[in-house]
Amino acid sequence: MRFFVLLLFVITSFVAFSQKDQAFLVEDIRVKGNVSTSEDAIITLSRLKIGDRLLVPSPKVQRAIKRLLAEGVFYDIEVTRVDVSDKNVLQIALKEYFVLGKVSYEGLNSSEINKLRKNPRLSKLERYSPNVLSIIKDEVKKLLYAKGYKDVEIKQEANTNEVGFIDLKIRIAKGSRLKIGKLHVSGNKEISSTKLLKQLNKNERLPAFKSGKVYKNDNKSLQKRILQVYMNNGFLDAEILSFSTQKRDSKVDFYIHVNEGLVYSLKRVLFEGNKHFTSDELTAVVKPLLNKPYQKNKLEQYLFFLENRQDITSLYLDHSYANFKLKFRVSYTDEQTVIVNVEMDEGKQYEFGKINFEGNVRTKDKVLHHSVITTAGEPFSRSKIILSQNKLMQLDYFVPEQFNVEMDIDTSAKEVDLTYQLKERISDRFLVSGGFDGNFLVGTLGFDFKNFALRDVFRKGARWNPLPAGGGQHLSIKAQSDATSYYGFSFLFEEPRLKNKRIGLSLSTDYAKYFNDLEGSSDLVSSQVGISHFPIRKNPFLRLTHRLSYRYYAPENYAVFGFENG
Repeated sequence: MRFFVLLLFVITSFVAFSQKDQAFLVEDIRVKGNVSTSEDAIITLSRLKIGDRLLVPSPKVQRAIKRLLAEGVFYDIEVTRVDVSDKNVLQIALKEYFVLGKVSYEGLNSSEINKLRKNPRLSKLERYSPNVLSIIKDEVKKLLYAKGYKDVEIKQEANTNEVGFIDLKIRIAKGSRLKIGKLHVSGNKEISSTKLLKQLNKNERLPAFKSGKVYKNDNKSLQKRILQVYMNNGFLDAEILSFSTQKRDSKVDFYIHVNEGLVYSLKRVLFEGNKHFTSDELTAVVKPLLNKPYQKNKLEQYLFFLENRQDITSLYLDHSYANFKLKFRVSYTDEQTVIVNVEMDEGKQYEFGKINFEGNVRTKDKVLHHSVITTAGEPFSRSKIILSQNKLMQLDYFVPEQFNVEMDIDTSAKEVDLTYQLKERISDRFLVSGGFDGNFLVGTLGFDFKNFALRDVFRKGARWNPLPAGGGQHLSIKAQSDATSYYGFSFLFEEPRLKNKRIGLSLSTDYAKYFNDLEGSSDLVSSQVGISHFPIRKNPFLRLTHRLSYRYYAPENYAVFGFENG
């Protein structure tokens, strides 16, 4: 009898379990518990569909729950199968977080509040949830930590407003603002604390570590910077044995115990794979580093890029090796010396291919081609690209921050196509000004066009905005007067290229008329003609100018150089 009852229980449980685990056809999906989010939106987010065959629970159902949770709008989500009128219905039961209303801050100044209001991470918050509270606290602490407030306390108060949203009031106690105190270093023999501090602050991109400065530094970052100072002075085995901080009033003192180790010096730099330059020529480049404390950062500069472009990579790139590559490995000897092996892949010599310009809407391509010294068919040189970039910036037609040069290397044709990517700005100016010289009101009116196109004045269909532009010419016309004792006009025109030659022409004329109290007057006419040229093609900045000037004075009862008439 007992065996029969046990067998019946097992069979019943198996049937129930089988029915529960059996996949069913979803004939309808319903949502329960939603307040402000539509049922269709929730079903769409879950990616569950009518007509699906699925198990509950199943990995597909779990993924649907995770998708809904990821929205940050719902919580306590449950997906179950229910039978309604003999239909297989999938029910999504959930709860919605309240909509987030106004967030106010107490304990911050207006500048800090404005920064939080503009914070993109906070501006996206829409629902009141524990995650939202955590995000707000993180951003407030991040803001205040950067200003030296390390003991920030944050409390929040939530209230339901008249439309059912949750208003948050964030109460902040900043605490005292901490500043950097003294740096106490022990165990150092070769590098004094003063020298260590000086080199810590040598990198302008990193925050200064000086007494009295706001304490922003992450302690781990500070330790890395200290070790880097030792590494840059040849102490390759240096280590920080202990690091601690101690608050003193509103300052933080740092206590560091170091083991400097031994100094390693750079003995030799060996080159492999060089054909164009001899090893002696390359060694001469890195000679300032030899037999001195090994500095990895200095070595990398001499191998890859120096400000004066006297490094090895620049040397090859200026001799047409556009695909030049190098890598180095370091080995140490028992005598605390370093030997560096530099492996080089020179590649082939390249020429400049197509020279293109992008972003120049007003300025004509031919004006830009005349300004750069990168010419199709000539040997590739990175220095020429840099000089050309500087020359284009000198034109004052483009935004310096958005300037870029894109190189397309064609290994089969051994050519490098260049594209100068530019962002134009309007450098033309209308001049309207007034001033008082103590007796009279002086006014000036005129315009100054730095990118004028004279030919387009007479060309049909030319675009005027307000005058033809893009020819690289300079046109300036001004008038000035105090309405009583003086008025004058000036005209200037400069053509940087005559018939596309490296010769420029400038014309200028000034006229002024002066009056005195005796009803006398004096005319002054001044004219100039200038011829300029670039004597060295490889140097776009050296320009020689020759000018011929003419001045004419015509006084009537007006003293000029001792004469009153003539």
